[in-house]
Amino acid sequence: MPHLIEGIPEMDVPSIDPLAFSSIKIDTGSTGSVSMKLELLNGTISGLRNLKIENHKMNFDNIIFSAILIIPEFQLEGTYKMNGRILFFELNGEGLVGFNATGVRVDSVWYGSTYMKKNQKHVSIDKIKFNELNIKSVRVMFDNLFDADNEVLTDTVNNAINDNIDTLKEDFLPIMKETLIELIRERFNRVYQLFPMDQLYLNN
Repeated sequence: MPHLIEGIPEMDVPSIDPLAFSSIKIDTGSTGSVSMKLELLNGTISGLRNLKIENHKMNFDNIIFSAILIIPEFQLEGTYKMNGRILFFELNGEGLVGFNATGVRVDSVWYGSTYMKKNQKHVSIDKIKFNELNIKSVRVMFDNLFDADNEVLTDTVNNAINDNIDTLKEDFLPIMKETLIELIRERFNRVYQLFPMDQLYLNN
């Protein structure tokens, strides 16, 4: 984790805090109070410096890793494109987005495979499953929700979302889930491409 937090500049592995991303696409489905197709663009996530990993278990025969990830607080900032519905508001906009979450606890399982590169075995994380995702608090802020520069209506919707966040929290979990999965896979696979399995896991 120290290498991931600080990054490895000489090997083009940037720090995970802040963590930049270019595009994350999310479809929450059509059930619940939040139903949207959302793309997060050109953003950063900060707060992962305090990430803790507990109950880390590794099955090297089948390349299945499990771990509990604990993130005290993180913030996402960037731009978005969205089409969908939150509560009874039909939304179609794009603009700035801010997202803050505290007390994040993720019970995760990582499924991987191995491949040979220069006669050395490397790991690839192919799929991540969240058995459980808990969040203590969430606050969101979208700019320009109605694609018509209607600040009053946008403020009304943002206030309604945050006033009802305890009810909506479960419906926002797919956004959190897909964002974390995509970033974990991208960052860990970048490291796995650089280092063979026997260098990363000396006692496997």
